[in-house]
Order: sequence, then structure tokens, then C-alpha cells
Amino acid sequence: MRITTYTLALVLVLTTCITAQTLDFEDLTLGDTYDPNPATLDPDSFITGGIPVTVNDFVFSGGGTTSTGFTEVENGGQAGGSGNELEVNNVNLDFNFGGPVQSVGITFGEFGGNINFEVNGDFHNVENFQALPGTIGGATYTVSPTSVSGSMMTVQGAINSLSIGGQELWIDDVRYVVPEPATSGLLVLALAAMCFRQIRGRMYANI
Repeated sequence: MRITTYTLALVLVLTTCITAQTLDFEDLTLGDTYDPNPATLDPDSFITGGIPVTVNDFVFSGGGTTSTGFTEVENGGQAGGSGNELEVNNVNLDFNFGGPVQSVGITFGEFGGNINFEVNGDFHNVENFQALPGTIGGATYTVSPTSVSGSMMTVQGAINSLSIGGQELWIDDVRYVVPEPATSGLLVLALAAMCFRQIRGRMYANI
């Protein structure tokens, strides 16, 4: 019973030290556009939910690149979510989470063209999200349909960088999980306490 109790305590410690956040783009202005082209007046970056996002050039299926694409704040439900969403048209969006995160999930609708996807510097240029491998940048990648107009992709592991791009792509509800700085220390303390209790219990049992 003692082991069960402390195992439960350890789970509670880890659970309370993990923060889940969602970028729903509701803080962005409907109709605003961003692009990587220095010749336009549109900015090449924005901040949503406190997370900086940089708009970068897109890579075509044949290997050529373009800086003439854009991302626009819309609300047509193309991604399968609700409220504001982002149209991603021939650009890549680089999300800077400010440090490693444990997982990222994105609701999306993809309607044509190729896609770009990068995790931890591991770049892939493929026909669609279903064509991506199960491991990208050392993280586990999965994708599953959620509705007629959208799907959900999930990346799990130590994620230091993530970029997503497409030609006829809409995204919404970027969910990410960040371990709090105290997690490692609390984990060590919890494990030490568990071991100490077990050792002490054995010592008393032998007296």
C-alpha cells in the first residue's frame, strides 16, 4: 500500500507541473495578412497567445522556393475549428514556444498542393500530412481525421522547433504542453522520498 500511495503522489506532482495551452488565434484581427516578402507592407511575423510566429518562404514539391505567399486571419471554419483560423498559402509558419515543449497538436484542413513540415530541424516536403513519417526530429508524429473539413495532427516528444506550411492549408487550435521548470526537481524529490520510505520500512522490518 505504501508503494501505491507514493506512486500516486508522484503522478500528482507531475500532473500539476505540466501546463497545457491553446493558440486559438482569437487575439488576432480578422482579415490581417502576413507574408515573408520584403517588398510588401505586410509584417513577416506576429504574436498570438504570447507566442511569436515567423512567416517564412515556402518550398514547392519540385524544390523551388517562393516568398510571394501569405497567411491571413479568417473565420470560415476550413480548419475544422471555430472562430478565427489561419489560411496558410505558400508560406511556412515557424512557432517559437520559448523552449522545449512535450507535445503539439494542430487542427487543420488541407485542400491541395504540397506541405512543408519541420520538427527540430528535420524538414519534410511531401504531398500531404498523411505522407509524413511516424518519427520526425526524434518526436512521434500521428494524424487522424476529426471532421469532414479538418483533421488533427499530434507531435509528441522533446520539441524545440516546429514549422508548418502548405498551399491550400488552414490551421486552428494549436495545443502545446510545456513542462514547468520545477518539474525535474520535484520529480527527483518525489523519487527520493519514495525510495527513502521503502528503505526505512525494510530496516524496521528487520529489527
